Amino acid sequence: MKYLIGSGLLLCVALPHPARADLVLLDEYWSPEIAGNDVVVAEVDTQETGDPTEAKFGECSAKLWNESGSPNVRFRGAAPMTLSQIPPGDCELSLWYRTNGWTGPWRVEVWVWHEALHNAPAPAPVRVLQTTLDGGGPDGQLLADDQWHEARGRLTAGESYEATPKEEHMGAAYVWLVPVGGWNVAHRTYIDRISIEVVDGDRKGEPAPAPARRIRPKPGAQTDGPGWIWWEGEDAFEHNVPTGGATVPMTEAQQALLSGNAWLSHHGVEDLQVQWEITVPEDGRYTLWCRGQGAPFRWCWDDGTWSECGFEAVWTDHVPYQDHGAYGWLRLCWVCLGEVQMSRGRHVLAVGGVPDDQAVGFDCWLVTRGGFMPDGARRPADE
Repeated sequence: MKYLIGSGLLLCVALPHPARADLVLLDEYWSPEIAGNDVVVAEVDTQETGDPTEAKFGECSAKLWNESGSPNVRFRGAAPMTLSQIPPGDCELSLWYRTNGWTGPWRVEVWVWHEALHNAPAPAPVRVLQTTLDGGGPDGQLLADDQWHEARGRLTAGESYEATPKEEHMGAAYVWLVPVGGWNVAHRTYIDRISIEVVDGDRKGEPAPAPARRIRPKPGAQTDGPGWIWWEGEDAFEHNVPTGGATVPMTEAQQALLSGNAWLSHHGVEDLQVQWEITVPEDGRYTLWCRGQGAPFRWCWDDGTWSECGFEAVWTDHVPYQDHGAYGWLRLCWVCLGEVQMSRGRHVLAVGGVPDDQAVGFDCWLVTRGGFMPDGARRPADE
């Protein structure tokens, strides 16, 4: 089994034994949470840089560079994980790297968040797995020839492994790259696909589910039908929602649950502000629908009055999307937001007012002059 943390999110399905037992920790979304030793970290999008060699898999990687010190960075993955499926001692962690100067080596640590472990006023993730990588050079050092190489290491239990529930999904997962040596060398290093493979034991075996693909937003895009307009959450022309986070899709199976295979989502966005633009073909009275994750928000059309979708709103057509352990399943669902009189031409839908401690997720929107029966990501034309 390979779980993919960071390329999207983790979809766990009960499977007959033997279970899949591999896990891709980071792939298409790189969200640094902690950076030390003066390292500068950035997500690289090769479509923007124009250099496809800056990623080994897909189109995105992480870029780290230092003038002094050595790269010490913790990335937040995009999904929970189940420790029982990646037993220490039976698993190897690998990452792909490309460096022009730093020889390392690295220790890699896997940290998790689980609500049951934390009673302190300021709870924090705990370390559950760790390994020192063999980079392929002398004494396990990295190869500084500016070519892509795979580094591997056998995982052992961290100090919090025994105290952490094994069968429950963690609320979040993190990957910490900790330097072991190679200090004070200026370098530029790329990192791509960090994964865990079960190489021994009962869980060795089946290939990973297909990883999620990076979906490019198309601001202002819409799909028109007779009396209706549909547009995607990720196609906002203006927003302050970061990429990555704990709710992006991690596998193609999860992407298939989303309209357009993506959505605009993140957890804990402060002062959320999003705007979508649509063009209405004819005057009329339309009903507004939203598919998302059921969190409260406020919205308004153009420069009009703000309306509220509160905690009492009736969300329907619940589709299980991700298991977030102690926090339960994240579900995709629809809500009808009432009628609005719209004139022909351009209109702007603005959304805000999501509580700062709430996750936000907008999959798609619909305005229609006819009836609509929510059914997953099916559009009226599909009925």
